[in-house]
Amino acid sequence: MAMIRRVATNAGLGPAPRSSGVVALCAAGAGAVLATVVARGMLDGRAVYPGCGFRWLTDHPCPACGGTHALAALGSGEFAAALGHNPLVALVALACVVLALGAALDHRLNRGRWAARLEPRGRAVLRRARWWLPAAVVINWAYLLGFAP
Repeated sequence: MAMIRRVATNAGLGPAPRSSGVVALCAAGAGAVLATVVARGMLDGRAVYPGCGFRWLTDHPCPACGGTHALAALGSGEFAAALGHNPLVALVALACVVLALGAALDHRLNRGRWAARLEPRGRAVLRRARWWLPAAVVINWAYLLGFAP
């Protein structure tokens, strides 16, 4: 005797329920865009630009030095200049926006099917992030110490 298994579907019942991952990625993308707008305002004189306290105290750049200039350059579409100011900030901001757009499109067009397939890989990447993320910060800081004006 064959066993019949019912599968719950969302067909015809409206949009698929939002997963916390989609919301988090969309929030990260929105945050990156907001940071770009604020950075442009700071450099144009429309917002307070405090400068880097670490650089002021030590006369050396911190790991995030050049991040405001990198975000402002991204807002202008100057990707090479953004990478020159602070490669890590520029790449993380671009990754946040791209992942947010991908998550939103997946949620809207595919009801989260791509995200469901990628979720196990994402968990593995997050487990490895505790090793490569600090390494990326140290490499970025070495770049800034060696090549920053």
